[in-house]
Amino acid sequence: MWYVIHTKTGEEERVVDLLNGYTEGYMEGKCVVPVFEKVIRNARSYRIYLRRLFPGYILVNTEDPKEMIASMRKVPVYTRMLGTKDEDGLTAFVPIGYEDMSFLNTLLTEGVLHVSYVKMKKSRVERVIRPLADYAGSITKLDIQHRRAIVEKDIFGKHRRIYFSLVTDGDPENAWIKSQMESGEEGVIPAQEYDIGLKIGDRVRGINGMYEDNEMTVIRVDSVSRQIVAEIEMFGRMVSVHMFADDVEKV
Repeated sequence: MWYVIHTKTGEEERVVDLLNGYTEGYMEGKCVVPVFEKVIRNARSYRIYLRRLFPGYILVNTEDPKEMIASMRKVPVYTRMLGTKDEDGLTAFVPIGYEDMSFLNTLLTEGVLHVSYVKMKKSRVERVIRPLADYAGSITKLDIQHRRAIVEKDIFGKHRRIYFSLVTDGDPENAWIKSQMESGEEGVIPAQEYDIGLKIGDRVRGINGMYEDNEMTVIRVDSVSRQIVAEIEMFGRMVSVHMFADDVEKV
């Protein structure tokens, strides 16, 4: 069964290596540090890096949690298996619940949360290819410019923000996305309000179109259509212009 070990952020991989050493390799492949693919994109480069999905947490598959606890006591780093107190006040080590495990199974492939692909039409997101496809209706923030979406979820007993990285048209080809396209698994992005990363009063700069490199102030935000109205000085007076949120960046 799967359990959760809590440790210091940044020490996850070291703890896994130590546990494998103390258990003579028995836990090899049974200790997982969940990571997600993070897209870093600017005008000159495009990179995908691995980042910890749940900093400070390790997933461990064991049928003997007490033996695992004995091994953890040898680790010269803070570690604690998540559990609860029984009626006698003793710690009972509780495996990951069915709902949390189902969520992780749809999220992770061999411990990795891969990027998702979003289909665009006239600067609107129409469809999305997994893993985000399973949670398209639970998106609380959608930021195409920075290639990310956020889904909020209760997991491991806490309310957490899960970051999904995105790729879209024009980005380099991705083998994972290609395989998912061929599988035909897609989800519909419903017409609802999202946090698009902009609010009234923000100073922004145009990055596409006729207002490229011009600075302006946001005076209206339409989160459903992902559009803004901004004020820009032209010919000695302030003019209101309508733009898609993905055509500007904060300054």
